[in-house]
Amino acid sequence: YEQRVLAIDPKFVPAMLNLALISARQRDLSGGIGWLEKARTTAAATDNAAALPMLSTLYVGYGRPKEAISCLTDAYRSRAL
Repeated sequence: YEQRVLAIDPKFVPAMLNLALISARQRDLSGGIGWLEKARTTAAATDNAAALPMLSTLYVGYGRPKEAISCLTDAYRSRAL
């Protein structure tokens, strides 16, 4: 469903967030990170309230703490936290 929505509106961030969650639940951290990075670059600062903390969590799980800290720093700067 989410991919059909993105075919209609490629900038629909909630669908990207759902695809990231699906990927993460299937233990596809790389896929989850990919969807969240896409959401991060597509979304307005207000939409990053969900994307940045989720992305940070996946980065930690993937053993990439510097990227996780960067996401949380960006979230704080944009007041998404």
